[in-house]
Amino acid sequence: MLVFFIRQLPAVVAFLLCHPLFSQPLPALALQDTIACLYQEDAEHLLHLYQHYHENPELSGAEAETAKRQAAELRALGYAVHKNIGGHGVVAVLDNGPGPVIYWRADMDALPVEEGNLQLAYRSKKKGVAHLCAHDLHATLLVGIAHTMYRLRQYWKGKLVLVSQPAEEGLDGARAMLRDSLYARFGTPDCVLAYHMAADLKAGQAGICPGRAMALTRFLDIRVFGEPGHGGHPHLCVDAPVLAAMIIVRLQALVAREINPLEPAVLSVCAINGGSQYAALPPYVDLKVNLRCFSEEVHQQLLEGIRRVCRAEAEASGLEPEKFPLVQPFATYTEALYNDPALAGFMAGQLKAALGPKQVHELPPVTTGEDFAHYALGGKIPILLVRLGAVSPSFFDEQGKPTQRLEPLHSPNFYPEPELGLRTGVQAMTYGLIGLFNKGK
Repeated sequence: MLVFFIRQLPAVVAFLLCHPLFSQPLPALALQDTIACLYQEDAEHLLHLYQHYHENPELSGAEAETAKRQAAELRALGYAVHKNIGGHGVVAVLDNGPGPVIYWRADMDALPVEEGNLQLAYRSKKKGVAHLCAHDLHATLLVGIAHTMYRLRQYWKGKLVLVSQPAEEGLDGARAMLRDSLYARFGTPDCVLAYHMAADLKAGQAGICPGRAMALTRFLDIRVFGEPGHGGHPHLCVDAPVLAAMIIVRLQALVAREINPLEPAVLSVCAINGGSQYAALPPYVDLKVNLRCFSEEVHQQLLEGIRRVCRAEAEASGLEPEKFPLVQPFATYTEALYNDPALAGFMAGQLKAALGPKQVHELPPVTTGEDFAHYALGGKIPILLVRLGAVSPSFFDEQGKPTQRLEPLHSPNFYPEPELGLRTGVQAMTYGLIGLFNKGK
């Protein structure tokens, strides 16, 4: 009998820690144990939810079923749920008395890329569409955090607003929700937080970059016209592929020779399409371009430089102005993401307490982009994007260095470590949010 009691003691302690009757403020270690206990109850359901989202990806602007499932999950937890905000956006609100208004955001759209792993048990069921940027994991983390925050509501006061955002990959999802009166309807936030899985960070770890953290990102289409004709008579034509090649080479000099070397900037031509014959020069070539930088000044400098190079190379090829290249920037772009230093410092301390000091790293800026930047309203609202480790620990040596190539985000073979990622993400952010709600008390 005594042996049986001893074996059951951990479960009894866990039950008591998690029970709502025990509503006095908990010491840090007890709170961590309580969060861990609650997560363990949800672990199997969250893993299945993640696998469901991975199997059923939806592209930007088409996240109807994902949004429906998110809304159902959050409503079942006890949140006030609002749908169709800025498209398929879902907002869940837990008004828990007077206190700060804190938003936590997750994106939920997939990519138009074919998944690489044919053996994955929960492989995408949609040809040419896959969750290869971990938005399926982000959406699942939101549900897990929602559950623990609801069940621990006796330990914090304020309003928690959970945002399931569509169309992050389309660059306009955040702006669309803000245009749809997000803050006016649910309260101006004291701060906004989010995760993004990191393809170069070990699962179980987290990273924070204070200050400027991610780049302004802009996409452009350029149609380079020529005078078509026979490939054997190039002197009677204007060779659009050669003109496109000259433009591509010259564009690299914009960054190399016109932007201050101390100011980060990237300009990449990621696609070249034109022509279909061996012996015929095409009438035009299409280029797909993306540029990345950290300031609006450099952004405008690059845009003007692209237009200038295109005009000059076309004129040098003998084209008339009406056949100069057509430069079409996307109507929307992501602003540079700036993590509020004070918020970053506080949350770094919270995450270190939750995960251990060696599991939380200060990271350098990266030139990938995130429309999460727009929630700051140009610096008026503190925001923080935390990078959460996605890579299996088995891919690293004892010194923490990768032992093999790490697949980047958007790669057909990028797969996060879901079980450890979910546990780390839910437990760390729950602890951090409770600390943030109670800050200054």
